[in-house]
Amino acid sequence: MTTPPMTTATTSASPRTVLAGRLCVAGGLLGAGQSAVLLLVPPAVGPDRVGYPLTAGGHVVLQLTFVVQHLLLLAGVLALLRVAGPVSRSVRAGLGTTAVGLGLLTLVQLYVITLADATTADPRAALNGLLYGVSTILIGLGMLVAGIGIVRAGPWTGWRRWTTLATGAFVVVVVLLITSTFTASQIVLGVWMLLFAGVGLTLLRAPR
Repeated sequence: MTTPPMTTATTSASPRTVLAGRLCVAGGLLGAGQSAVLLLVPPAVGPDRVGYPLTAGGHVVLQLTFVVQHLLLLAGVLALLRVAGPVSRSVRAGLGTTAVGLGLLTLVQLYVITLADATTADPRAALNGLLYGVSTILIGLGMLVAGIGIVRAGPWTGWRRWTTLATGAFVVVVVLLITSTFTASQIVLGVWMLLFAGVGLTLLRAPR
């Protein structure tokens, strides 16, 4: 069962939702910045290292910033669940799946810290790649399912109506290019994070 779309003309987001929206925007911008850093920093190790292009110490620091970034995005997704979840069960299921994916991805980033000195041939690196792929797909498919529900009967109109769907649909590009060249994968991830920032902006005009 769905409810009719609500306009934002006479509604304003609660302080808690505004805070979550700002955190999500910060997480998206931080993610885009992380990709830019990885593209611009001179390689300190060879591409056969899991931590490429950073030293072991730089790799650990970057992974910790990824943990923070994922938690910022998770705050936005949980706020989106609170605001748009009542629209339909598909929205709730999709956003719940996204939250699980972000939680798993956060654990993956903690795990990959242990691979600071490992090579890509290390079996642990293969496990990391598998877990990273699973969590990425969960995040993207969850946002896609939720986005479809929000477009059909969500609490927004205009461009805000489409941000969740666009973020979910973009996972197709992420999955196709994440294992291609290092440069392409970082560009794709950076764009994906900017789409998450758009979701955060959407939350700033969420109905109570």
